[in-house]
Amino acid sequence: MEQKTIGFPWLAGKLAEIHTARLELAAEILETKRNPSIKGAEAVRKAAAEKRQALKETNTYRFQLEYYETLFPWLSEYREIPDDQIIKAVAEEEVDQDPAARLVTSAEWSSLSTTEKFQRALDRYIARRKSNWEIGRDYERYIGHRFEVAGYEVDYFGALQGLEDMGRDLVVRKDGATKIVQCKYWAQEKTIHEKHIFQLFGTAVMYAVGQIGMSAKGAFATLCEAQVSPTLFCSCSVSNLAREMAKGLGVSVHENTPFDREYSRIKCNIGKDCEKIYHLPFDQMYDRIKIEPHKNEFYAKTVEEAERQGFRRAWRWRGN
Repeated sequence: MEQKTIGFPWLAGKLAEIHTARLELAAEILETKRNPSIKGAEAVRKAAAEKRQALKETNTYRFQLEYYETLFPWLSEYREIPDDQIIKAVAEEEVDQDPAARLVTSAEWSSLSTTEKFQRALDRYIARRKSNWEIGRDYERYIGHRFEVAGYEVDYFGALQGLEDMGRDLVVRKDGATKIVQCKYWAQEKTIHEKHIFQLFGTAVMYAVGQIGMSAKGAFATLCEAQVSPTLFCSCSVSNLAREMAKGLGVSVHENTPFDREYSRIKCNIGKDCEKIYHLPFDQMYDRIKIEPHKNEFYAKTVEEAERQGFRRAWRWRGN
């Protein structure tokens, strides 16, 4: 990586010289015209030097960012997250208020029954307009839900770790085997390319190395010994080359997997003290809760269904 990035400042400097060449020409004209303007030429040259330096720094950073995004494709997905959304997320953690109350009016909050107001909050959460990042997170939750219903233990790694997820959206386990799952909810016309396959394979190997160390026989042997397999779910297609690379690297690809927005979202969890608690998607502990069907835990479609089975809404967790 160091060798690769050595050329960035040089190339950025040459591009900056090209873009400021007209200012240099303007300075020469001011100096050599019939009535020379020496001070004017100096001012133009000073402005050209400042612009050249700014362009050089900007291009250097741009080249580095593009290179890093080539190495770690998942980074580019965070470009679109607006600052106000990040600020809002932080603010919501700090405000001592039930998150359901933000989705209903104060009149509804005071007049509706507990079941009705929580259901209305859930309905509005599902129906409201979301950013691409929020939709992507919901897609991860949906794929995780499918695994949990099938009896897998699921860690919602991407939702909990954010930028530190290293492309591991879900870590799912069953019968001693682990799947490193990456979920991409992209527009139908987009295409997954081979760089995403390589990155998923790499992060799966990194996980396996963390579990057992690196096998002397290499990456494939490490994945086999650790029983770790990389898996991709996407709402679009993958390119032919990406498909070939996935086959060669043992990456399981599930193309054109739609998002069922009507799936059951309410997590009905039984605590260590046998207390029955349900969690809504906007509750603070939602992504930390694991649903284990063999413990009679399940996903409910409606608040009424959860309460009918003896579950109550989770108190909002506070603390570090």
